[in-house]
Amino acid sequence: MSTEASIIAASPMSTEELVRRFEAHDLAPAEWDHQAHLRAIAWLCFTCGADVALDRFRAAVQGLNIQHSVPQTPTGGYHETLTRVYVRLTAATIADLPRPTDALAAEAAVVAALSDKAVVLRHYSRERILSPEARFGWVPPDLAPLPGEPAPGPEITTPARSGKKVAARLPAQGDGERRQA
Repeated sequence: MSTEASIIAASPMSTEELVRRFEAHDLAPAEWDHQAHLRAIAWLCFTCGADVALDRFRAAVQGLNIQHSVPQTPTGGYHETLTRVYVRLTAATIADLPRPTDALAAEAAVVAALSDKAVVLRHYSRERILSPEARFGWVPPDLAPLPGEPAPGPEITTPARSGKKVAARLPAQGDGERRQA
């Protein structure tokens, strides 16, 4: 058993109990630390898949914040981009595990891979991830793509048919095929 699996197994609350209480908005703030976030996301992704996990996790975090009177502000409260990033990274970590695997092994792998909160800074600049736009909605990464995404290309501004300017992405160098005449 890995160190992470041993720590999880020795936790005062099973992951199923953690998720049940989380979704019932029945966790004390001290119980809802980064490791608890990761354990809940891992269990939800493993048992439900990433899309359902995202919906359930988002609803539970927002409900727990309401239960504990955590205000939603430009610098605090629920963070949409971080939620999506951690679900994406968790799903990718689980997908990379050898098969067959079980929920405890998946959870241990996620905790080992994502415990360092700086993992997000491989994909996002600090300014972008801490922006109000990232907190209130989805903001794509500006440094490196998330698993399963193409590398970001340079942005250009082009006029739209309506006369308004719109931002577009050029393919990153090396993307696609080059045809010779």
